[in-house]
Amino acid sequence: MAFKIIISDEAKTDLEHSYLYYQTKVNKKVADNFFKDFKYYF
Repeated sequence: MAFKIIISDEAKTDLEHSYLYYQTKVNKKVADNFFKDFKYYF
């Protein structure tokens, strides 16, 4: 189940940085699975 969450610009930036951290430190598949339920607009 996916949720649509409306968050602030600052929170979006934090989420993007977390995604990039997981993508570089673990791998893209793990990062995609971890963040797959987060849907938001830029």
